[in-house]
Amino acid sequence: MTGNKQIWKSYLTISVIWLILLLLFVAFTARQSINQARDEVKQTGTALHRVLSQRAAQHDAHLTSLNALILCQSGTGGRLASGVAQYYPLLPAHQRN
Repeated sequence: MTGNKQIWKSYLTISVIWLILLLLFVAFTARQSINQARDEVKQTGTALHRVLSQRAAQHDAHLTSLNALILCQSGTGGRLASGVAQYYPLLPAHQRN
């Protein structure tokens, strides 16, 4: 009987060691996945921020150009300004305020 207890004790020890190693592997793999996902989100966020900043700058430049055209009241600029005002009716309204 002592031999059977010894064998079961060694099986139990090996099983516990295997379980601990398995848990360590799972924890390491999960941590690596989390770090990889965090890096991907950071890179995507940086790229998205860059694109949005460029779009905002372009929008600001367009509005500034349109505003300058509305303010121009002589010659070709006057005709161009009236054309711009036709397509963007809110711009002259903002100028009056």
